[in-house]
Amino acid sequence: MSHQLVQGAAAVNNMYGLFAQSMSPDIQTREHAEKQLKQLANVDGFLSTLLQIIVAPESDASVRQAAAIYFKNQINHRWGRDMSDGDIIGPHDATFVKQNILQAIIQSPHIIRLQLSTCLASILGVDYPEKWSDYLTNVHSMLKSTVRETMLGGLICLQELVKVYQWKTAEKRGPLNTIIKTTFPTLLQMSSPLLNQDSLEGAELLKLILKVYHMAMQHILPKPLQDMANLVHWATLFVNTIQKDLSNIPMPDDLEAREKHSWWKCKKWAYHCLYRLLSKHGNPNISAPGGDKNEKSHAVFAKMFMENFAGEIVRAYLQQLERCMSGVWTTNRAKQQLALFFCECVKHKTTWQLIKPHLEPMVVSFIFPLLCFSDEDQEIWAENPVEYIHKKVDPMEEFRSPVFTAEHLLFAIVKDRFKHTFLPVMTFVNNILVQYNALSPNQRNPRIKDGALSMVARLADQILSKKSSLRSQMEDFLVREVYPEFTSPIHYLRARACDVLRVFSELEFQNEQNLHIAFQHLLNCLHDPELPVRVEAALCLNSFFRHDSIQEAMKPHAQNIMQVLLHLTNEIDMDTLTEVMETLVQEFATELTPFAVQLTVQLRDTFLRIIGEVYNNTDEPEMDDSDVDKTMAAMGVLKTMSSLVLAVESSQEIMAELELTCIPVIQYVLEKNVIDLYEEVFEIIDTCTFCSKRISPAMWSIFALIYKAFKEDASDHIEDMLPSLDNYLTYGSLVISETPQYQNMIYDIAQTSVQSDTPSEKLRGCQVVEAMLLNLQHGIMDAYIPKFMALALEHLKTPDALDSLALRVHIIEIVLHCMYYNLQITLQCLEQVSFTVPFFTFWFNHLDDFLRVQDKKICILALCAVLNAYPNMVPVQLQPNVSGLLYGIVKCFETYPEALKRRKEMEQAYETGSDDEEIEDDDEATNGSTSKDLNSDRHTAEIDDDDVRDEDDEYLEFLAERAAHGFESYEDEDEDMSEDVYYFSPLDSVDPYTEFHRWATTCPAAVQLVSTLPAEAQAKIQKVVQDCVDEIQKRANEEANKQQEAAQNGVAGASLK
Repeated sequence: MSHQLVQGAAAVNNMYGLFAQSMSPDIQTREHAEKQLKQLANVDGFLSTLLQIIVAPESDASVRQAAAIYFKNQINHRWGRDMSDGDIIGPHDATFVKQNILQAIIQSPHIIRLQLSTCLASILGVDYPEKWSDYLTNVHSMLKSTVRETMLGGLICLQELVKVYQWKTAEKRGPLNTIIKTTFPTLLQMSSPLLNQDSLEGAELLKLILKVYHMAMQHILPKPLQDMANLVHWATLFVNTIQKDLSNIPMPDDLEAREKHSWWKCKKWAYHCLYRLLSKHGNPNISAPGGDKNEKSHAVFAKMFMENFAGEIVRAYLQQLERCMSGVWTTNRAKQQLALFFCECVKHKTTWQLIKPHLEPMVVSFIFPLLCFSDEDQEIWAENPVEYIHKKVDPMEEFRSPVFTAEHLLFAIVKDRFKHTFLPVMTFVNNILVQYNALSPNQRNPRIKDGALSMVARLADQILSKKSSLRSQMEDFLVREVYPEFTSPIHYLRARACDVLRVFSELEFQNEQNLHIAFQHLLNCLHDPELPVRVEAALCLNSFFRHDSIQEAMKPHAQNIMQVLLHLTNEIDMDTLTEVMETLVQEFATELTPFAVQLTVQLRDTFLRIIGEVYNNTDEPEMDDSDVDKTMAAMGVLKTMSSLVLAVESSQEIMAELELTCIPVIQYVLEKNVIDLYEEVFEIIDTCTFCSKRISPAMWSIFALIYKAFKEDASDHIEDMLPSLDNYLTYGSLVISETPQYQNMIYDIAQTSVQSDTPSEKLRGCQVVEAMLLNLQHGIMDAYIPKFMALALEHLKTPDALDSLALRVHIIEIVLHCMYYNLQITLQCLEQVSFTVPFFTFWFNHLDDFLRVQDKKICILALCAVLNAYPNMVPVQLQPNVSGLLYGIVKCFETYPEALKRRKEMEQAYETGSDDEEIEDDDEATNGSTSKDLNSDRHTAEIDDDDVRDEDDEYLEFLAERAAHGFESYEDEDEDMSEDVYYFSPLDSVDPYTEFHRWATTCPAAVQLVSTLPAEAQAKIQKVVQDCVDEIQKRANEEANKQQEAAQNGVAGASLK
């Protein structure tokens, strides 16, 4: 730490000059000033001087802004740093900042205030309450002021304090209760006068009060806010806010500006608070985070809320709904919040009873108009069709759009209260269409039909459900009401026709001709002049691959469709379009193979264009929504490229061309460190090397980039990287065996991963070690065995760290593979640290953990290696226990056939593709026998209008459970202990029966060792030996039968000729 900066006017003026110079257009002047500032930054007193410049009203606005940003960066980077870092804030600055920053927030303009409030959050996160004990008292004094700027500053400071505890677990939120008890009564006193004003200034203050309350209860409802008397005041404030009449308040003519008006923002935050109270804290169907104590208080609060508050709140919402339906202008966010709240009301018995009489106007005059094509839709479609598409398909829109929320409300009403609502809603839709069709074409309003078809589309799941009486009528409906719109002169009706057909793709057509007519319409729409229509047609097409007859009809069009999709991908960046391409490649590999190189070139160029727009000329881009869309689209292109490579596996000539085409894509991602695309690029590398069964010179150049990426930022992508590394070791073993540099790279990857703190990364590191020992030429790995053993022993000597079954097995197997590769060096490593007997003891204590075929096989082979080396190479300490190793072999062989059987069953299931599907079908069949009873129970519940527990409640409960445990990882690495039927290993060709039989019948020490065992154990050994003989003979017979069958087939083929 440098000496303290001299304070005073001279220091302030000097610093002010440096900041002014740092914005100079002259490069030398600017660089000199920046250098000076950097030198002063660590001086105690620098931040104090900065703060004086920031608050001085006479300072130039740009200088104040520059100083505020510099101040913010210093605070955020250095506050609370450990003394050992050396880069800490001095005591004078720390004291001065805390004594003056609150006043600085009061005095500063909005743009400066934003920077200072961010600093405040960093300081409070470290210092409150222990090191800043008077902060709450000072803030409370600011709140009680009658000066608006001071009140505003107090609210900002309170907001930053509450934010510190917003997402903390229940046990860490203690100080928040004190904050609430101290300040929230004052907030309530401030609120009533503010609400009675019409001024913008009052709205800004009220908005902050509402935001503070929402922040305090967003995650967990604090104890002071659960008090009924307290809630009466707050709930009244929220209701009064949403009911405030804004008709006399001047509003901007521009609708976008009106949406952002402060009073409408107040309403938005009041809506947020009430929705949170109902959906989470007042919801009796979910658990509360924080354990049993919180669970009990949650149940009490939820019951109290539903009985005493929900009714009045719902009535207030219904009044706002009525105003909205009567034509009173309402913001989109307010409409969205209304729909969101009513979605929740549908679930609960108390609130359902209140909204039930209002369902008809809610559907007819609120939901339906929102679902019709609007003026805003037309404007966006005409000016920016790409934006229109993203607006309609972007899931994030659901959080903001009244249209998406209205769709969700419609779905919730029909799904959760099916018996009461399904037929009335569908009758309304039918009446709309009947009236529409009765008019002459020039009298029809196509937006009305769009809204009706939109409602049908959103209810597709319910219409096609087994309990629906309309399911059998939907084919005729599509033909009558939807098919004509494919050729409509109205662009949005053509798009809607594709949308409706897509959501009804699960419909089983009785008339095959109707299905083919739909397919032809989609082909035509792929060439529509309007981009949104073409996109909807492409997305719809993806849903029709499941129909066998359509697949057959699509074959001649596969290449043309692929070209259309590629063209679309160059017009709009959408990952859903690339999903269609990927499916097309998978379904029509044969048809697309002749064009595979051309398609891959186009995909490569498309990828480089898309991703170049995000990453070119920028080392660390700040991703906006557009960049995210492009990255997702690029991800989809990579998946399609990988599918194309897989599709041409049988043609090595085409394979080689595709691989060379993919190289620039792989290079770009790895050289530019595009982490978001590592998974997909490693999949391409895996597919290319696996399908080629060789490592080309181009792929060896990629290997160096893989290692570079791993060292820089991809170490946590080892799971994605592993299949590629395995292929390099399998198909490039000769080159690696001859190239120490490659050996060192792979070992470094293995070592880094095994020594990681992440269990899954440790497992992958173990697998890299295993692949090195199994694939590289004998003797090459001798020098690495001590290193491998050191990695394993780090863990074996602290067995508590091996509480995971998968990690325990893989660490032990490092030693077993070392034993199988070179027993002498491995035993020497164990002996050097006096760990031979402890290792064998630990291994045998956990022999039951070795469940898979490959686990049991390596156990048997390692034990055979020791037995074959007895007595010459076996350490003296182990020799008295060598006969005991035979017990381990017996145990492995006893369970080996069952492991083989399990693996065989899994292979057969994968080959037929029936594993998951059959399980699902079995479940459905089982459930089918009771479906009538289940439906009966549901209808009984609906007659009683009881509570409905749905997936949202279950998900919220899951989040609550995770929050109670601090959101720790739920990853279960023991899932890695299941058989991988796609994994091929050099051990597959090694027969453990043959290996043990060879030892038992040829090793001189075998008879002696077996004779030392008790008679019962000797009998078991003899049985194992006989099993080996039987298994060897069985396999010999099978091979002879295969050869005989092949010979007979050859003779038959010759006679046919």
